[in-house]
Amino acid sequence: MKKIGYERELSKIELKFRLINQKARVKKGARFMTKTPQYIVDYRKRAFMRMSLDLNRNTDADIIEFLESVDNKRGFIRQLIRDEMARKEIKSK
Repeated sequence: MKKIGYERELSKIELKFRLINQKARVKKGARFMTKTPQYIVDYRKRAFMRMSLDLNRNTDADIIEFLESVDNKRGFIRQLIRDEMARKEIKSK
């Protein structure tokens, strides 16, 4: 057991965990971030797809203002798309 500043004894497991975390820390900007484990990175690649939308502050100001007033932007946009998909299915039948 090893003692640290506030006289708490650390087990070998705790020491190993701290060492792993120290090695996994990556400097990003002015702060350090813990590196994301590879299994999480792999899962995100398989399960998710990222799409983004750039809006011009001058020409799309009305859209920006509206979206800022919506609490759940992601849910709102997803629901709009699902409503449009349902509307097109009804039209095509």
